[in-house]
Amino acid sequence: MFEEFFGSESVDVGKGLAIAADLERRSIRYYEANAARAGQGYGRRLFEFLAREEKKHLAAVQALAAQAGKGAARWAEARASAQPGVFKGFLETRAGAEVAMPDSVTAAAQAAETESMEFYERLAAREQDREAKKFFKAMAAFEKTHFELLAGLYELGRARVESAGYPGDFI
Repeated sequence: MFEEFFGSESVDVGKGLAIAADLERRSIRYYEANAARAGQGYGRRLFEFLAREEKKHLAAVQALAAQAGKGAARWAEARASAQPGVFKGFLETRAGAEVAMPDSVTAAAQAAETESMEFYERLAAREQDREAKKFFKAMAAFEKTHFELLAGLYELGRARVESAGYPGDFI
């Protein structure tokens, strides 16, 4: 998807930030839509949490784009503002909360997180500015934590479905 962008000899950070903003907006829309479909349980709270996280990422990326040329401090500030929160929902699932989410929903969300993570990793690898590189590496790490939360949701639900003796694509 990003081959054209990364195909040039140098990477335009402004264009990279625009692509990053689009990725974050897509994730926000996806998580908000699926939170609304997920009922009142754990899946809804996870998707609401992830939508809030992506909104922080979007705000950080937009702030960087607006401050082009303002120096290293802007990268550090943006990195701090995009720091992930702590999702406390796993404590609830250990207490027996119900999980009902189609496999396809978590798989699509994991694919989107992987795409974002890889984009930020590639951008970090091509970036020459040390502070910008740190920002993009941090964003990749944040997206990886989202992927891991989704993997946990999938595995938790899969184990419950299998232990109940119900095959199928719902977790």
